[in-house]
Amino acid sequence: MGVDSDSVKLTVAGLEDLPAGIHYPVTGGIPFAPGVLKRTGDISITGPAGRIPAFQTDILSRWEDRSIKAVLCTIMASAGTRQFELSIQPRGNQSEEGLSVIKRGRKYAVKSGGMEAVIGPGGLEKISRGQRCL
Repeated sequence: MGVDSDSVKLTVAGLEDLPAGIHYPVTGGIPFAPGVLKRTGDISITGPAGRIPAFQTDILSRWEDRSIKAVLCTIMASAGTRQFELSIQPRGNQSEEGLSVIKRGRKYAVKSGGMEAVIGPGGLEKISRGQRCL
């Protein structure tokens, strides 16, 4: 039994009594049904108010058809956060690791997870996470 649809709710417990304003790593294994997930780069996670948390996924095992059977997912969650949503959104131009490079005129956007870097002729121009520039 595993995730067999394009989204699933993830519930976090144990952060209620921790100091606010600090992000804590929350790690757990997530199983997938055969054929559902081809690349970890197709995973998207959103938190409260649609915010994209920093997260990382590592493949734990694969099915015979080479689709992903289980991932280990680490999400940076703030104290009091209880609900996240994991969704699967196929992104055709991403590599196995979830890295994509998109050419935009003379610039390149490099995306990995919820992070994006824009590189122009003069070098790095911007790094952002979700809608927020860093």
